[in-house]
Amino acid sequence: MAVKLLSIGDIHLGRRIGRVPADLGEIRVADAWRIAAHLAMEREVDGIILAGDVVDRTDDRFEAYGHLAREVERLVAAGIRVFAVAGNHDVEALPRLARHIPQVTLLGAGGRWSLEEIEGRSGGSALLLGWSYAEERVRRNPLEDLPSSLAGETRPVLGVLHCTVNGGREDPAPVPRAEL
Repeated sequence: MAVKLLSIGDIHLGRRIGRVPADLGEIRVADAWRIAAHLAMEREVDGIILAGDVVDRTDDRFEAYGHLAREVERLVAAGIRVFAVAGNHDVEALPRLARHIPQVTLLGAGGRWSLEEIEGRSGGSALLLGWSYAEERVRRNPLEDLPSSLAGETRPVLGVLHCTVNGGREDPAPVPRAEL
């Protein structure tokens, strides 16, 4: 028994794609997001994880947010749970999405780790442990505050974190690879 999840992050809805091979034609980020949501429904995943920087600009309240919300509403209507961690680019958009669509679970709101259970259609379950940016500029390692209370847990635990692996002090949420 398993839990089927689809994770997507760093798609930066609202940004233009720079280099696309000519044989692919014109493709927009919103098209890729729509296709990913369709794939989640087609494959009957139990949940989708939005792993930060799903929206490109923190203050995007219209076009990119509209594309995001529209597909999330379709996912929820199809019985797919939606989990998100806010990255440095969507520190406002993903919490707003969770307020607007109550079935969206924002993991780690306010920069505090949180744990959520997800049950699979086949009967399995897993835990999602997540942390979200509370503000756009976070220059510390979020793993420093990671709770240690999962000892003895028998279910799979998936960590969801938007960070800069091996980043320096000036990078967003720098985390040494060895600590992951």
